[in-house]
Amino acid sequence: MGDADVKERKTFEIVKEYIAADDRWVPFVVIEGSCVILSYIFEFQEDGKNGFECFVDYLKYLQSEKNVNCFKIDNFNEFVQEIHGLCYIFEEVGKMPLNSVTEWDQFSYEEICAYYELYVEKMVEYKNRIKRIFLKYSCYEEKKSKLQDFPPVKYHLYTYLLQKIANNIRASGNPYDSSLCQGKILNFAKRIQIVIELIKKYNCGKKIRICIDAIRNANESNYLKDVYRSYYLISISVDEKMRQSRLGALDQEEQKSLDSVEYESKLNGGEVFYHQNIANCFEMADIHLVNMDEKNNRRLALTRQLIKYIVLMIHPGLILPSDVERCMQLAYNAKYNSGCLSRQVGAVVTGSDYAVKSVGWNDVPNKQLECIYRDISGYCKGNQEECFSEFEFEDGIFKHTIEYIGRKMEQERVKLHGRKLSYCFKDIYNGLKNDKNQVYTRALHAEENAFLQISKYGGQGIKGGYLFCTASPCELCSKKAFQLGIRKIYYIDPYPGIAQKHILSFGKKMYNPDIHLFSGAIGEAYVRLYRPIIAPKDELELVSGINFKEEVRKSVNPVLKQPLTKDLLYHNMEVTLEFKNREDIQSVRTVDIEVVNGEYSGIDRTLTWTGSSYDKSELIDNDNKYFLVDSKDQMSPYHYRINFNKTISRNEHISYKVKSCVKDESHLMHAYFAQMIKYPTKKLVLTVIIPENNPLLENIRYVRYADLKMECEFLDELNNFQEERKDNKIVYCLEIDNPNLFYTYSLEWDFMNVKS
Repeated sequence: MGDADVKERKTFEIVKEYIAADDRWVPFVVIEGSCVILSYIFEFQEDGKNGFECFVDYLKYLQSEKNVNCFKIDNFNEFVQEIHGLCYIFEEVGKMPLNSVTEWDQFSYEEICAYYELYVEKMVEYKNRIKRIFLKYSCYEEKKSKLQDFPPVKYHLYTYLLQKIANNIRASGNPYDSSLCQGKILNFAKRIQIVIELIKKYNCGKKIRICIDAIRNANESNYLKDVYRSYYLISISVDEKMRQSRLGALDQEEQKSLDSVEYESKLNGGEVFYHQNIANCFEMADIHLVNMDEKNNRRLALTRQLIKYIVLMIHPGLILPSDVERCMQLAYNAKYNSGCLSRQVGAVVTGSDYAVKSVGWNDVPNKQLECIYRDISGYCKGNQEECFSEFEFEDGIFKHTIEYIGRKMEQERVKLHGRKLSYCFKDIYNGLKNDKNQVYTRALHAEENAFLQISKYGGQGIKGGYLFCTASPCELCSKKAFQLGIRKIYYIDPYPGIAQKHILSFGKKMYNPDIHLFSGAIGEAYVRLYRPIIAPKDELELVSGINFKEEVRKSVNPVLKQPLTKDLLYHNMEVTLEFKNREDIQSVRTVDIEVVNGEYSGIDRTLTWTGSSYDKSELIDNDNKYFLVDSKDQMSPYHYRINFNKTISRNEHISYKVKSCVKDESHLMHAYFAQMIKYPTKKLVLTVIIPENNPLLENIRYVRYADLKMECEFLDELNNFQEERKDNKIVYCLEIDNPNLFYTYSLEWDFMNVKS
């Protein structure tokens, strides 16, 4: 078994054991995009007409002469009659429309349950019922033109209508209106958000996981990512041959027309930013999965991939990225060096051991200026000769065209809002030549650049090596990869050409490179999933209660005993920080601890102080049941031990109060007072006290951290602490019931510039 096989096996063992423990697996609540689209159709009412009548009117409009493209449904009357049998759905949804919901706080829990039943549970069955009717019928679209007749194109009716209606919703918020209204382009995403909040309200604070099937517009994905920190966009793909086999229920014409709708920007050369754009979503995905497994239709390989990334969402850093992920992340980062105006692509070349040999991105040759820095205004002024080629200045037709665009730009300069109007030479020159030739671009492709870097700096053999690229190689780069002896090619976004079938699949298969769709986390998700919240060693020590250094020491001196995390239960923990003045400060800790497991003759505690000096810690209000031994070590953190005059065992309580006196003559103290929750705790009270006549502090706030190092701060603003004045003092008090284990709770402030 090779190293890679061992690593893969261990990865799966860790993931499997983690997800199986402590009831961590929580089923996902699924929000189907098609159900969201249908909710608009079912609830829409206008001019006194119900949802069914409005839907039929829209279908009639599509088939009328008013529609630019002639659309026909076979056996239309029969189709309408069958849909009429589902009128009760339109009526039910029309009584509980989502378009009237802005927030769920105004609804009772009984009403929320009713909405949940309809939009989360029933809607899936309603979708299936209407889909079964749609599948019986075919539809055709025929483009109108005064110059020529186009043959009718057959479409899959269900897919065609839902995609058209979804694009209408994105444009106007109205399922039957395609005119653009700027304030409505995120309506679809906001409705998904409404359903998410409904699910949260229904579950009343319970742990939930939600799957949205599926996101088809990048703007909607960005919106949801901004709203939900734990949002991940996942793509699931197969190679083209298998994709076509899985679309076997559609005939060849329907497959072709489906592609023209789903991949409009790639196949038709146009792109409407608020329309469905699967290719763009695919490019922006956080996690890429490959679904090639067809054996008994069990999807075992896909399941393993899904579980792996779900576990990483729950516990970042539990396992390491694969070699393929590591190399592709380098290519992904490299693409942002590109100054291309159209598309940024990155590439990495490695040996067969995944050791990186070169990195490249699509960009202009060395010493030439990137396209993003070349603007039309600079060209027209004629004072930036170093930015443009001899051809651009001397070709009469090209010069005339650029100057024409420059004059038009000056008239519309306000629309640029201070930005430069950079231009792509290839686009303009292809426009003049009425061509689509890629040779006119100044830029090197990312793969080409990576290959050339190797020869540029001394050269080294890459035969048998691997190529990682964020987009699959074009025909030109594929030829270079083949010639150089590249053995494996990993890619994310497929290139819409014939490179794979024509260049990389030739003759005897033994000579052809292996082509692999990338599977893994990429971009920001790579960092979020593989960066531990706290160091694994520290986490394991906290969870297990086992400190390896201490265990070694205890093996020599078995009298010492360190409590495990689950051995103690804090019923109450009250910690007070009082400023006598800016330099003289004391802290009082009052605790009530129950022993859950084991026997203890004492407890060790740690105090972290960031100020100038530490004086001492002492027990107060003590009836001689406990004795405090203060550490002589004058380096923070400071330690003390509370010894008991008898052994404390299970179900017994330990209650004590400790005062610690500190100084901050040099004003070094960090502006916070925090408590780390290392043991289960029922109640935490944090109090900060300052003199009323010398406030010292301002901008006091409550901050939560999801770790013990105070690095993972919650972004939500919380200010639920109490402020009161008594005995010539200002008291800030924070009370937390059942604080989270391994969280840190902190009162923070800014020091005022006042005298002591």
